[in-house]
Amino acid sequence: METVAFEQILQRPIEEWSFADLKAIADAQVPETVNLEFKADFEAGAEEPWRKRGDKISPRSRDALAAEIVAFANAYGGVLLLGISEKRHDDGQHLSDGLASKIPAIHKCAQSLNDALNGIIDPPIGMLSVKAIVENSGDEDGYLVIRVPPSNLAPHGVGKPARAYVRRGASSDPMTMRDLQHVFWEARTEIDRIEKRFSKQREDFHRWSTETADRNQGKHQSSVFYRVTLVPDRHYGVTRLHEQIGKEGFGIARTPSLSDKAAALSFNSLDWRPAAGGAKVKEHPNENFGGEIQVFNDGTVNRIGFVNRTGPHLPVWYAGAAVELAYNALRFRQTMGAVDIPMIAEFEYIAHRQVTFVPGERYFAFTTDITGTGSSQSTDRLEFGRSATFNDTASLFAAEIFAALGFSMELPVKVPDF
Repeated sequence: METVAFEQILQRPIEEWSFADLKAIADAQVPETVNLEFKADFEAGAEEPWRKRGDKISPRSRDALAAEIVAFANAYGGVLLLGISEKRHDDGQHLSDGLASKIPAIHKCAQSLNDALNGIIDPPIGMLSVKAIVENSGDEDGYLVIRVPPSNLAPHGVGKPARAYVRRGASSDPMTMRDLQHVFWEARTEIDRIEKRFSKQREDFHRWSTETADRNQGKHQSSVFYRVTLVPDRHYGVTRLHEQIGKEGFGIARTPSLSDKAAALSFNSLDWRPAAGGAKVKEHPNENFGGEIQVFNDGTVNRIGFVNRTGPHLPVWYAGAAVELAYNALRFRQTMGAVDIPMIAEFEYIAHRQVTFVPGERYFAFTTDITGTGSSQSTDRLEFGRSATFNDTASLFAAEIFAALGFSMELPVKVPDF
């Protein structure tokens, strides 16, 4: 199996994994790494109660898996594959060596294991994913894929009192005091980065909106400026982004929208140009509407825009712009192989002069409408986690945007599948 193909499988959300993917890795003699672990069976082996009765995972097996999982979370995240045999190479590496025996009642096992892990890992790990893999649809037996994100809540421990582990190379070791200090420092650094990024985008947006409003003064009765910012929970570590972002891999198949307008945002645009810390592209630059999209090396995606018009504004325009950006931010996350990293989203608007928002009927049911002058409002921050939950999160994000604009709406919002 080619290395690039193997890496592409690991970069995908586990919801997209197939039996063919698992078998390809098992047969390719892939080495264990700092973010990949193989296990042929539960720690208890043939004595595992789940193999005998399919009703309970033993504490011994549960704790052994939990130790591997917290070791990933306390380091860089990773994937644990349960049901893949391994062999020791002459150089000491452990290599995948084909599929082992199937685990009975695999779908029930995945749910039971997920519940057990959440009960014993302290603090719980957000975005921890456990998926059953079967060879054929309808099969009862199969294998498990466990994807673990890096975590800003680290260090995580197992049991009470909690025992903490960290990934070193291809092994999981107990954490030393120095390890704990390092993990605390890294988590604090990431939290500070997130706060500084939101503050910087907010400051830049307010300055830009004021300058743009001054230039357009007298041309229109009302202006609405908006900002949508999504910041990853962990730094992507991308370098020279402007050289990569125009490549085919950044293209999108389609862009869901909460309005009926055509998709206007694509990461394979030829108009991207270098910017401080990333790349940017202009959107529809004219006096009636426009803006800019920015992508930064840490994975932040930011969209600023404005709409000038003499008539009323529809909140669906701004919710649609936010959902479009969120969709593309998650596509970007997947392209960068960072599917385990949550994205934290925030929406803000500023109304210059008198602005009237009126209800629309395509997707939403409103209970009120408002007229405001010089008003400004932002949403609470919201986390986009797994790609599979995009619809629900996008619906909630849209609801919060409508609330910020003074409306209430019925849920769920009709958003196309991610």
